Amino acid sequence: MELLQATDCTQFEDYYKLKCQEDAILWSGFRNAPDKNKLLDHYKKIISKKSNVLIFYLLDNNKIIGYAQGTILDQNSAEYSATNIFKKFQGQGYLQDLSSLFLSRMKELGFSKITGWASEKNRPAEFNLIFNKFIKTNEFEERELPLLGGKHRFYKWIKQL
Repeated sequence: MELLQATDCTQFEDYYKLKCQEDAILWSGFRNAPDKNKLLDHYKKIISKKSNVLIFYLLDNNKIIGYAQGTILDQNSAEYSATNIFKKFQGQGYLQDLSSLFLSRMKELGFSKITGWASEKNRPAEFNLIFNKFIKTNEFEERELPLLGGKHRFYKWIKQL
């Protein structure tokens, strides 16, 4: 297994497919899958060298399994801001593998603190954060998730690298 950083649009089709999965739409706060052209424009911006966003793909035998996204907050800290695994690979431990490799890469890049946010109702996300030794804080944000019935509490989790 390896982690590949997005530096061009080669992996965009897989990124788009991951963003169109039902679970991605449910937890995104949107009502529909993203518009492909708008997402492509956004993707080009976030993979540029001027962006504060890093996207990494988990590959197994050169096949994309999923992605993790980090948002740089400052020179020492970043946010684990998005992740998803293709549905056919979910439940097989790939999310933990992806997260572990993502955290290792972020440490290599010089980050010492990673934050993440997870809904108290998103058990797989919470399990993944616990598995990767994040500490849950009392800080939370309420976010509107219309396809999941309204407002949800997203708690902040922190990991020192």
